[in-house]
Amino acid sequence: MHGLAGNNQGFFRLPCLAPILPGHQGISLDSYQNLTDIANYVFQKIKDQEIKKPVVVGFSMGGLITLKMAKIKPRQIAKIVVWASPVLGLNERAQKILKIVELLPAWLFKTIQNPTILGKISCLLKMPVGRSDLQVASQMKKQDVLRLAAMMAKEKYDLKTPVRKLFIFGTNDSLVDQENYDFVKQNKRSEDKVVLVKNGGHFGTEADWSKTYQVVEKFIGSEN
Repeated sequence: MHGLAGNNQGFFRLPCLAPILPGHQGISLDSYQNLTDIANYVFQKIKDQEIKKPVVVGFSMGGLITLKMAKIKPRQIAKIVVWASPVLGLNERAQKILKIVELLPAWLFKTIQNPTILGKISCLLKMPVGRSDLQVASQMKKQDVLRLAAMMAKEKYDLKTPVRKLFIFGTNDSLVDQENYDFVKQNKRSEDKVVLVKNGGHFGTEADWSKTYQVVEKFIGSEN
């Protein structure tokens, strides 16, 4: 599962069902009040495809949703991968960006909501975003961005559900501080894994992400 303002294209490197989440690409967010509601939306997608006990992989916000899935229906999941997810809440930089979005007048938000302009802004912020993500971000409603961020911020996440877990964090991640890695390492179950990959989180290079995919694939293929 993709993150906030992300897309599902990257996950097709793995054989998978990669649902588009509510609030993205024309899928209404109106009937979803929290991440648990979105977790149930994903469970329905899995049921519709008649998939039994999948490994669920989520990036950023998607990883937080996998934790909710493991909480509400642990017997329906084989394993989860929680990748570059802010389990301690949105960091200061993310909060500042969202505050700017909140304060922007509607006309100005619409003006900058252009893939080219958003790409230039992301580079100025040293947060380079891929073309497909820029396209998705340019189509999102302002209220949906803020609502999804609020859902992420107010939730509490159970790290000790009875589902096998792999937590992945990247160094130099401007949106997920290393305190998240330290917290998970101290509070996870002994049988779960947590790894820190160089530049393996938000805004990593293609080479960095390839290394992270290798970690994910190894976990998916392992018996434990």
